[in-house]
Amino acid sequence: MTGILTSRRLHTLLCLISSLALFSTPLQGQPNEDDRRGALLLQVQLPIELRSIDDLVQSVNHAVEQLQKIPATAENGQRPYLILRFINNADRASAYEACNVLAQRLAHRDVTTACETVTLLSGSIQDHVLLVALASQQIYLAPATTLGPIATSKSDQQTPSQAMLDDYLRFTAANQLLPKAIVLGLIDPAQGVYKLTTDQGITYATQQERDELSQSAGFTKEQTLSEPGSPFELSARQLDNSINTRVLEQSDAALKAKLNIAADLFFKGATTVGEIRPALVDLVSRSTAGHLTAADINEKTKLVKYLSETGHNWIGFNIDCSGGDYPSILELCNTIAELNQHGRDVRTVAFIQNQALESAALIALACDEIFLSKQAVIGGPGNQPLSADELIDILPPLKKISEDKHLTWSIFAAMIDPSLPVHVYRHRLTGVQQIFCMDQYNQQTELENWQKQTLIDGSDGFTQSEVQQLGLTNQPLASMAEVLDHFGLNPTLEPHSKRPWIAAIERFAMNPWFASVMLTIGMYGLFIEMGTPGLSIPGIVALLCFALFLWSKELNGTVDALEVVLIVVGILCLAVEIFIIPGFGVFGFSGLGLIFIGLVLASQTFIIPQNSFQIDSMVDSVASVIFSVLGVIVLYIGLTRTLSDTRLGHMLAPARSDQQQQADTQWNESLVHWDHLMGSQGVTITPLSPAGKIQIEGVIYDVISDGKHVDSGSLIEVVEVTGSRMVVSTDIS
Repeated sequence: MTGILTSRRLHTLLCLISSLALFSTPLQGQPNEDDRRGALLLQVQLPIELRSIDDLVQSVNHAVEQLQKIPATAENGQRPYLILRFINNADRASAYEACNVLAQRLAHRDVTTACETVTLLSGSIQDHVLLVALASQQIYLAPATTLGPIATSKSDQQTPSQAMLDDYLRFTAANQLLPKAIVLGLIDPAQGVYKLTTDQGITYATQQERDELSQSAGFTKEQTLSEPGSPFELSARQLDNSINTRVLEQSDAALKAKLNIAADLFFKGATTVGEIRPALVDLVSRSTAGHLTAADINEKTKLVKYLSETGHNWIGFNIDCSGGDYPSILELCNTIAELNQHGRDVRTVAFIQNQALESAALIALACDEIFLSKQAVIGGPGNQPLSADELIDILPPLKKISEDKHLTWSIFAAMIDPSLPVHVYRHRLTGVQQIFCMDQYNQQTELENWQKQTLIDGSDGFTQSEVQQLGLTNQPLASMAEVLDHFGLNPTLEPHSKRPWIAAIERFAMNPWFASVMLTIGMYGLFIEMGTPGLSIPGIVALLCFALFLWSKELNGTVDALEVVLIVVGILCLAVEIFIIPGFGVFGFSGLGLIFIGLVLASQTFIIPQNSFQIDSMVDSVASVIFSVLGVIVLYIGLTRTLSDTRLGHMLAPARSDQQQQADTQWNESLVHWDHLMGSQGVTITPLSPAGKIQIEGVIYDVISDGKHVDSGSLIEVVEVTGSRMVVSTDIS
């Protein structure tokens, strides 16, 4: 630090102070700063199963211990929040017994005295997660959420047991978040559910309760929500003021505004259940420029996939670089973001020691949790700034990643484009605070209710304190060892890597020049093999080089089954052309075409380009293959001319035999004199189907039959000559 406060730094400091003031300014009708609480958010992957329930309960216990360290608001003693966000990505239903254990734990006195429990539900809830929600003190549904019908066993038609009914009704009565009739209707289709308007207001009743009410006080209005015997489903839009469960967007910003959570007391806890199998991944640049190459990033992407497939459920990313290849980094970000999908439970944590500039910031944002040292900077100018067109192309994948992480995509955009103006906006009715650039602001509904507040200056990146103010990180930690200790892991854990010699070989093979060399040698071997039919050393070398080329591309993450199939089928077509149907016809051209397409696709991660990045990548891939072919031709011509009389020249550019040369000479000389062959007789040396080869007076010609299939060794006569086209027939005159 120089100690000199520049005008830009002063501007940034003023913006930060203004942001702090913004977060602390009470909104009319909203609780004031003294009422703001702390909160810890646990993201729980469904289903809840007996095999993992003990570990999930332990996670809740650990969360309660962490919350007890947050002092209650001095004025009114309000408790901090324990928030459980259930994420439903699995096809299996949660077990009733496991859900009951978790529900009882949330309702236990030592939990309810230490914190206020909140459950967030989204998607279609059709299992006993509802029981867990009823045991909490608040329930919020995402706008598109539906509840029920709740499967009581493997068969949705089975009547719930009395013990199950008692558990549901006990938690329902304790917290009164859903009316008793609705809960009964959700778990027992035989009940029927009715919405009744009485003199005392709106009430919900089962069929039996409705009948009893009609014989006594009666009701003025009736709405049938479900008939007895019909499955009952309650949507978020059906909630009204008579129901204590509410609708809320599942974003962190909406949650903090609704529950009045202090930005600097909002924490995300680790929810990995079962035995924690940690692994570290280093994303530290060793180059003087400070950026990561595409090969570096692709290697880490493959490593992350490998770790998740081998049972590692906690992955820490040690980041210290100035950015890198954008397409490769986006692929890595998508891989990280998808680790918690499809029923998997992998916790991802990023730590930034010094810097994660531009695209490197996206890696951190894709993780579940981010930690920075006090001197670290995230976002801001790096070594590979994007053009305006590239920024447009990169927005769709950015939006997808931000949605997966419940963050506004403007934060991601601000990290990679320091010149992008980003402001804090506050909804004047709800008090929700969001961060929007102008494009995202214009996409919002009720624009008149979003009030622009403070400019967030990301021109120099974001410091730890600024990122914490945005709610993207917790307290600063000095090292990755402290991060590991924070999660109760061994601080001496080493970054995961393969065996050194394997890693060294793979890094060598992942270099772009390696694939280019293998492609060129493979093309050369194939070229020679086509000129000297019969599987020989050049053909074997070509196959080996093509295999190494595909391996190199697979290490870089650009080869899938499609590319391998195309190249293999292409080689088989050429083999048919060389060994079975000599000449150069349909199989030859088809084989070369398939090989060309396969080689191009093997150099990229897409089939059809969708943006300028991909168009440029495809142009590079096509150019690489074409230049390899041209290089082979130039090399062959050069070797035949300069080394024709040497042993090396005969090996690299084999000369044709005297018989072949004589045949070629006779062939070339006869090209303009084929008319003299009219009426000549010869013998087929290949089947004519209808094209093939014949021999007349020791000279070989390409011909076609007059429409008939002709076997090899048949006597034929030339019946038509048109230019270079010769037609033969087995009908001898």
